[in-house]
Amino acid sequence: MASKALPTTPWNYGLEIDPAKPEASVEVVKKDWPLTPYPFAQAAAPIELKAKARKIPEWGFDRFGLCAVLQTSQAQTNLPLETVTLIPMGRARLRISAFPTVSASPDAREWEEAPRAGEP
Repeated sequence: MASKALPTTPWNYGLEIDPAKPEASVEVVKKDWPLTPYPFAQAAAPIELKAKARKIPEWGFDRFGLCAVLQTSQAQTNLPLETVTLIPMGRARLRISAFPTVSASPDAREWEEAPRAGEP
């Protein structure tokens, strides 16, 4: 049986985007390139996005051990606002290509936890 690549750090974030100023919600950081002869190394990413985000603790793995399905935004979470760094997908072993948006507002939708392994 093949082994799985599992995250070693939190990954279940939603982006907090200010609807009045969406461009201010994400900072684009351009770097010199190439930095290394290893074009797919994480440290050699020529661009990073610094985004405001909050963890969605209910967003986990589904009953198959895969990342649970993305749900409709805005997801409700009151966890602290953090800054996350996003790099191009080809430079990461574990990849998320779409993020929900989040809000601490009571009007946001509650995230529905996916059934876990062994559950129907």
